[in-house]
Amino acid sequence: VLTDRYKTSFPVLHNCRSCYNIIYNSLPYGLLKEADRVKELGVSSVRLAFTIESREETERIVEDFVAAYHGSQVSHEYEFTKGHFKRGAE
Repeated sequence: VLTDRYKTSFPVLHNCRSCYNIIYNSLPYGLLKEADRVKELGVSSVRLAFTIESREETERIVEDFVAAYHGSQVSHEYEFTKGHFKRGAE
């Protein structure tokens, strides 16, 4: 974990075999609260990618995303970053 001057922690994954590191955002990326907008885009499939979440966290997030995508209430509260979802990226 790296910690910045604001005391925000950034998980780090190292791969010694290939000699590289990945520094993750302090918040996981997620569009759970945007599930209705994702559905409106008419995408034929959605990929959920997980990094350092536990099996239990992953299962809970998947279940909540499926529920939200089908218009049901989400049973847990999450803190995600949306990345460039609203701004777009070039």
